[in-house]
Amino acid sequence: MTPAQIADICDGRDKAIALWLSLYDTYHATRDEAARLAELDEVRTRIDAMRQGLAALDPALAFIGRQKGMFSTLPLAPDQVKAMREDHAIYMAGSGRINIAGLTPAKLAPLAAAFAAVR
Repeated sequence: MTPAQIADICDGRDKAIALWLSLYDTYHATRDEAARLAELDEVRTRIDAMRQGLAALDPALAFIGRQKGMFSTLPLAPDQVKAMREDHAIYMAGSGRINIAGLTPAKLAPLAAAFAAVR
């Protein structure tokens, strides 16, 4: 890749970031602080509900209920992660890292069952 090509990529990236920030600012400028805080609280509550639901399904997952944030790492070896993918169609990082925010109530039981099956 030539320096000119790299510069073009960087320039395009900078323009995309500027556009995204502009759209983000426009969206948030039209909403008041109370609405933003309410939305944030809703998201936080939903993620916590997914954590608590998963923790309640298997004692080995209880630690997830005590954590905060969008991600958690399941205590799985690489071969167990592979079994989750191949045998249960549950995909995650090779380290066992999962996106809690991406879960839904309907996905909790299948995830817990697959986790129990590969342990």
